[in-house]
Amino acid sequence: FTIFHDEYHSLLLGRIFYGIATALLHTTFDAWMSSEHMKNAFPDEWLMQTYQNVGRKTVIVAVGSGVVAEVCASYAGLAAPFLASMGCSLMGMITISNSWPKNVHDKPCSYESLAECSDDGIMGTLFTALTSFLTALSELMSSSSGRTALHVVIVQAFFETSMYVTMFMWTPTLNASTIEYMGIGVPPPYGIIFSILMAALMLGSHIFQVAFSSMEPETVCFRMCCVAACAILVLALCGTSAHWVLITALILFQFCVGIYYPVIGHLRGHHIPFEQRSAAGDLSKTILAIFVVLILLNFASMASFVFLCCAFMLGGSVVSLYAADFQIDDDDDDSC
Repeated sequence: FTIFHDEYHSLLLGRIFYGIATALLHTTFDAWMSSEHMKNAFPDEWLMQTYQNVGRKTVIVAVGSGVVAEVCASYAGLAAPFLASMGCSLMGMITISNSWPKNVHDKPCSYESLAECSDDGIMGTLFTALTSFLTALSELMSSSSGRTALHVVIVQAFFETSMYVTMFMWTPTLNASTIEYMGIGVPPPYGIIFSILMAALMLGSHIFQVAFSSMEPETVCFRMCCVAACAILVLALCGTSAHWVLITALILFQFCVGIYYPVIGHLRGHHIPFEQRSAAGDLSKTILAIFVVLILLNFASMASFVFLCCAFMLGGSVVSLYAADFQIDDDDDDSC
């Protein structure tokens, strides 16, 4: 509802709620699915198949939603797509509340610790986050398997930082490029472009399934990061002058994102021990949050420099993959 209020603080409140909802979106659904999967003792490969099906159908819905958003914006104004999304969220809420069984952790919540944390204020919260970060880092560095997991964490943090920053920057960059290329102030059809980017993501996911049968996922990830780094470097070097090159580079990067999701799931599952996955997740999200905030708060108005930072981070992912000592089974190695 905050999008209908033309007032800064209302819009800022809406973005805060959006950030909370996004964090829940990327954690609660996966946690519920994994817990239900283990509780029902389903085969391990079913979980991977479920995530692949969810990924494909999510992209299909995203392609359609881009077209619907463009039509709504054309006929009913820029706020209409947000109103349509509210209806979708309401239907999702009703479906989940009526059909999903409750998933309660066996370990009771420590309300005393929550109260102590809330009493510490902002500095106490930051200190707790820093302590959690250092604990996770020391836990991963304590064994050879943990050091291998650390390489996966670096790849995930650097790639997702580039992905989220690009997600934030592509609309103002394309808008400036359209004005420079066409000489008019009319914004580009964001809904249609979004649908094209989602179609590229779906194509990347399908390509991974084909590549998975002929090469190791570690190799696929290495080559994907190389291509993604080149695509972002093109965005940094071309700026807003080469309009169609800019769009092509964005599509190519989104294609790499489509490969990234299934391949990083494989790397996490095979190279991060179960008992270290929580620490690895905390470390990855902490690095991600730090770099995204630092880049966007300080350099959001310098698009070329932002994309250059992302290209360097993707280069860091390539170096981390090259330096990682992944243990690959001999049978899998012979199949390649």
